Amino acid sequence: MTILGIIGAAIGVVLALMWRLNSAATAVRGLADTAEDARGFWRRWMWRSKLAHDPLALIQDPREAAATMMAAVAESDGAMTEREQAAMLVEMRGHFETTETHVQELFARGRWAVRDVRDLDRCLTRLNRQLEDDHREDILGMLERVAAANGTVAPVVAAALDRFRKAIAASRRP
Repeated sequence: MTILGIIGAAIGVVLALMWRLNSAATAVRGLADTAEDARGFWRRWMWRSKLAHDPLALIQDPREAAATMMAAVAESDGAMTEREQAAMLVEMRGHFETTETHVQELFARGRWAVRDVRDLDRCLTRLNRQLEDDHREDILGMLERVAAANGTVAPVVAAALDRFRKAIAASRRP
């Protein structure tokens, strides 16, 4: 009978240990889930803070600024047409010293950045800060060719480009 008591006690100890180990494993899983939730919270918060910014404020590269300006001009009078798209790509290939893949990426980023832009003047003024002084005239020519890709330039676009031309002239004066 004593042996049965010892075996029963041993089984009880083993079952108690298994139960405690299971509880500990559950607690560790809970901690791991909490850590993952905290990491996910941090990533979501960082992503939202990026999205909360104006997409135009994230542009630092002058080529990306020029591509975005062309996209804004092309889309300011309605949806971008195939002719405007082709004109943009021709201008970027001709003036940007980069690969075809990078041209396509600049085109896509430019269109993404102006998806919610409604004020062409604000867009041109904001991105003008990213341009180098000696390239502003070239970019103005690029913008005019993209605007005229459909044959006629919308009056709103013509007025915005005229104001941009005057801003360039004013910035060159001593």
